[in-house]
Amino acid sequence: MQLQDAPPDLAVLASFATIAAADYLETFTTCPWIGSCDSEGWWYTCCGRYSIYPTEGCHYYNSDNVGVPDMNTLCMDWNNRRGHFLFDNQPNRCIKQTSERQENGVTIGKWDEVPCTW
Repeated sequence: MQLQDAPPDLAVLASFATIAAADYLETFTTCPWIGSCDSEGWWYTCCGRYSIYPTEGCHYYNSDNVGVPDMNTLCMDWNNRRGHFLFDNQPNRCIKQTSERQENGVTIGKWDEVPCTW
């Protein structure tokens, strides 16, 4: 049964579940004694988990991008522990680092979707 074939109450409930599912990012940062730090990450959506390189600044993707489907912009502001991203046909959305922990020399950060206030 597809969503358009579902009873009206079920279709409305399913649409709310999709809206409520917020994206988040988990980063893994290593810093050598000399040189700059390197970050890799996993981007989580309602549709799965995708490998991403969340380095400082803005990254623009095209339809051939191997990564998060339909994401066309990701901007990371590491100094302020925030970022914003844009998916096709959606308004600008924002993330903020909400936690950080150390494991075996790697800094693991969690970045949750938040309202855009900057």
